[in-house]
Amino acid sequence: MKHLRKLAIVIALSAICACGQPASIKDGHPNQIMGNRCFPKGGLGIITVDLYIVLNSTKNELILKSGQRWSGEGVRTPELVVVFGDRVWHQNDLPRDFDLSKAVVVSFEANAVKFAQLDSMFGGYYDYEKPTPTRN
Repeated sequence: MKHLRKLAIVIALSAICACGQPASIKDGHPNQIMGNRCFPKGGLGIITVDLYIVLNSTKNELILKSGQRWSGEGVRTPELVVVFGDRVWHQNDLPRDFDLSKAVVVSFEANAVKFAQLDSMFGGYYDYEKPTPTRN
């Protein structure tokens, strides 16, 4: 019974991450150097249990731990942000108590969103999905 419980936890954690193995050379994907290619669930990319990327929006968009949404430039406009203390910061506006080991770096690029967590040395990328039309 203990082994079954451990197996269930491992399966659940791997489903939460939804990231694949590092891309191989044969893959030929332009983002292969970033590491893990991740696969979204319902238009959301999971970075951590508290941080999500909205991949079907017309803007660069994140959902934070508090449930608050942050949106930046248009989806095809490159943008680099740092998530620290449940806030999104631009690289030139970081707070005095900033600690990179407690932050997540998110790079919105033309065809994908890349992310890196330096405390766990984990990173990956999500390809964009088609934007969901807005309702009037």
